[in-house]
Amino acid sequence: MYCPDETTRKDWVQTIATYCLLEMVSQNTQFNADRLKGYAFTFILSLTRLIEIGANKNGAYGSQDVTTVLLYLVMNKHMQEAQWLVQQGAKPSCLLRWDFMMNKRVITPAELYTFLESVNALNISSDDNLKFNLLHYICYYNYTKTQQLYE
Repeated sequence: MYCPDETTRKDWVQTIATYCLLEMVSQNTQFNADRLKGYAFTFILSLTRLIEIGANKNGAYGSQDVTTVLLYLVMNKHMQEAQWLVQQGAKPSCLLRWDFMMNKRVITPAELYTFLESVNALNISSDDNLKFNLLHYICYYNYTKTQQLYE
């Protein structure tokens, strides 16, 4: 594919890298502990390379599917990779979306507390219109033990 415009070519590469990254994390659902140990290093190397060439760490397939790379990692229980991605600059505020916390219920507020604490991001709000923080969900689910830790 030929493109004389350097800016357009870079945009194409970033878009393709973002879709490859999304495809990699959205399809990576069934890892048992033994396989994860064997593939974790390669998985991180692949994530790293895609980000190096310009993949959007906060990318999603589009307006119809706003599930981000970080959301897919958390949904698929790849918490170490999710922590790594936040350390690389991904925004964890997507994890506090109403749809993710209430409709899909992929992670409990207590589990999310542990994750956000590990990436030093307890004081963030959701990136949707509601702007909820973790304490909203902790109270809604009546996680009193987690609420006491949070306060």
